[in-house]
Amino acid sequence: MTASPLQAPYCTFFDSNGDPLSGGKVYTYTAGTTTPKNSYTTSSGLIANANPVILDSAGRADIYLIGSYRIDVYTATDALVESVDNISAFSTGGNMDASVYDPANIAQQLVGLTAVQTVTNKSLVLASGGASLAPLTLSTGTNLTTAAAGSVEYDGKVIYATPQSTQRGVVPAEQWYRLDAGLAGANGTSAQNALGVSFGVSASTVYEFEAVINLSKSAGTTSHVISWLFGGTATHNNISYQITGDTSVASFNSGFGSRFSAAPQVATSITIYSGLTSANQFIVLNIKGTVSVNAAGTLTPQYILSVAPGGAYTTAQGSFFKIKPIGASGANVSVGNIS
Repeated sequence: MTASPLQAPYCTFFDSNGDPLSGGKVYTYTAGTTTPKNSYTTSSGLIANANPVILDSAGRADIYLIGSYRIDVYTATDALVESVDNISAFSTGGNMDASVYDPANIAQQLVGLTAVQTVTNKSLVLASGGASLAPLTLSTGTNLTTAAAGSVEYDGKVIYATPQSTQRGVVPAEQWYRLDAGLAGANGTSAQNALGVSFGVSASTVYEFEAVINLSKSAGTTSHVISWLFGGTATHNNISYQITGDTSVASFNSGFGSRFSAAPQVATSITIYSGLTSANQFIVLNIKGTVSVNAAGTLTPQYILSVAPGGAYTTAQGSFFKIKPIGASGANVSVGNIS
């Protein structure tokens, strides 16, 4: 088995004043224990060091490791300098400028320093996430005054990326919901949830949304009006969207010709079609717009019937709604190199 150096070409230890630990003692143990574990004099891992390893006058020694260790470092007079657990062998060919116990001088290892660190010619591989720990978490901060190419930022509302120059853009983080099977509604006059779900939205945030909603029924000839609206518990500063539609009494595939278009600036109901009397009715809707949320809550895409037509509508499979944050509310949203 090949052993890896605690530091190449040799390991140097320092005392609390930053001076070489002349004659110091390095004890090596199995990680998490006080059970002695051998270190080695060369990368072959064949010749064990004494335990403790006695450092020379410059605080140096050849120390090669296999696996993980606890390492205790003492002065020549047996005063504890440092005790570090779960020290692992570096890969063969690893290189450090100074001791693992002198982090300020380490050039090629990240050791949790608070200062900004630049990693050059390295690949970063993130560990797998878990139920309570994400592989990568961005902390909320203030965006750069001038966006820099290659930067990724998070202001607590939106994640941004700058692909080139100062052209900062929104990284889409959409909430998505798509029906995989038809969702039956009710033969009644209460507002009906078009997809059976609501979307959580945060306070003081502007969202962009888009939907394709296909509705159909196959019974009931009572004349009725069908309207569109947004419900939910969130309160809005403003909302603006475009809604277009068409209707057929034949199928979703043919017979359309009743084009509808509107640009509401209210969340309350707006009439889509009136005077619907056919037992067979097929309605297709395309919706796209923005909403500025005041108080956090939910946003619910809904439709409502003026009277019970005698048969319920079904939201067809494949219908969807998606929504994503694009900025903070209270001002024009401007993201990018815009002037």
